Amino acid sequence: MKTLFSTESRKETMIWGLSILMAGLFMVTGFNKLMGFEHYTSQFAAWGLPTWMILVVGLMEFGGGLCMLSPKLVGVGACLLGVDMAGAAITHMLHMEGMQALTTVVLMILLSVAGYMRREPLMEEIKEGRDFINHLLPHH
Repeated sequence: MKTLFSTESRKETMIWGLSILMAGLFMVTGFNKLMGFEHYTSQFAAWGLPTWMILVVGLMEFGGGLCMLSPKLVGVGACLLGVDMAGAAITHMLHMEGMQALTTVVLMILLSVAGYMRREPLMEEIKEGRDFINHLLPHH
């Protein structure tokens, strides 16, 4: 039974807190990239990345952030944002930006924790999808 101070209730609160924190962070940074803020334009140019990459990264971050708000999609969002952060970490390391690289690695760890803690809803959706597909296929 869930009570206000039960371990299960604290765990759920922690999961929601982490998911909301990640959602807010990535939705804001993604939105800012999609709006074409000069900071990101000059930063991507300094890294030698094409301008269109800002839109791709912005969409990944905003979309991944939205996914972090749905228990069934946290795993999807965490994977999408993890790929984004892996690319960011590599970019920062190649340009000797150690603190930024460390920050992206910490974010990848937090995303992994959030995705792992919300794995059951995603696994259930995958199972239901597999059952649906198997139902459609002819049986010999």
